[in-house]
Amino acid sequence: MVLPRAQADAVRAMASNGTGGNITIHVSTLDTKGFESWLHTNAHTLAPALRKLARNAVPVVR
Repeated sequence: MVLPRAQADAVRAMASNGTGGNITIHVSTLDTKGFESWLHTNAHTLAPALRKLARNAVPVVR
């Protein structure tokens, strides 16, 4: 496939840094210390899952 320069540059940029945009996660909790602890405890699982969602461009529907 041949793309115009601007689009090809955008695709190359996405491929080089592994992302195509930003991810925003909103968390609402009264127990901020507990949530912080949960994040630290589960970072080894959470980070790869977020990378996989971003890589596969999985839409989140509420």
